[in-house]
Amino acid sequence: MQILEDERTVKIIGGYKNEEMEIELSVLQLAKVFQCDKEVLKEQEEYGWGSEELEDKCEEIRDIIKKFPNVEIGKNEINVGYTSVVNKSIDRDSEDMKNQVVRVFGEDLCGWGNEGIMIRFPVELCKQDLQGKEFDFILKQDSIELRVK
Repeated sequence: MQILEDERTVKIIGGYKNEEMEIELSVLQLAKVFQCDKEVLKEQEEYGWGSEELEDKCEEIRDIIKKFPNVEIGKNEINVGYTSVVNKSIDRDSEDMKNQVVRVFGEDLCGWGNEGIMIRFPVELCKQDLQGKEFDFILKQDSIELRVK
């Protein structure tokens, strides 16, 4: 895991069926899974939405990200709830289009910027495993799972 330049987005590189996967999510989302930055999470729960101001307050999760290899992984998981798959809106000249990638988005807390979760998913795997199926988008401390119902 690494924190991107905006200091609010976390990038995770993982794998699925021998394909490299890139996931971007908000520090606020990760704080929810790790159940840290509790005061920030209370504020988010109270108002029902996220914001850059809340993300800026997420100091505990930033420390965890820096120390991630040594963090003990628990069993916390959250079903993201709202999920969308975007393919048609990708710019024809973009890297995603050239690499035949579909974007799978999960839980938008406050207008998609980075306050949700984004996975760049290979088109062929999407067609094979997800197209036309309902699935849950499960956020865990050490992974993200797409579980077909």
